[in-house]
Amino acid sequence: MTGVGGTDFAKTGTIGDETAWNDGGGGFSDTFASPSYQTQAVAGYLSRGSSVEDFPPASFFNATGRGYPDVSALAGVKNPYCVAAGGSLSGVGGTSAACPVVSAIFAKLNEIRLAKGGKPLGFLNPFIYTHGATAFNDVTSGNNNGGGRHGFPATNGWDAATGWGTPDFEKLSKLV
Repeated sequence: MTGVGGTDFAKTGTIGDETAWNDGGGGFSDTFASPSYQTQAVAGYLSRGSSVEDFPPASFFNATGRGYPDVSALAGVKNPYCVAAGGSLSGVGGTSAACPVVSAIFAKLNEIRLAKGGKPLGFLNPFIYTHGATAFNDVTSGNNNGGGRHGFPATNGWDAATGWGTPDFEKLSKLV
């Protein structure tokens, strides 16, 4: 499974820089161990944690668990998605909006592969972690604390607030 987290635009009314969505999920599993494809990314994040002021205390999470999310997409509502429903337009957000966006991007990437005579990407996570540092828009600000005291901060590289960040379709399309 590929975990999708959320971002929000940094400034209301401006489509531009992104920040971790305050109400987004993220962290480390108490049930599943960190898989081999993400071990290096998670270790890098955890090593920076002690130097990040708003990092949760180590006793609050399982540092050997599978880290999530893997990637993110817009989920906040500073500048929400506009949808038509019941004859009117409304703004929507949340990871229920972010997940279909990420799915659509990877569906388009599979189309590109198939047009070249290739096979679908299949299980995405090894591909994501191989290209995370170069093919995603790194989100380096914000925290997924939900307005509370503890959450995971977004930092350079993979983090437990936004994963690798948001997919860069142009870069990803060159890799498939």
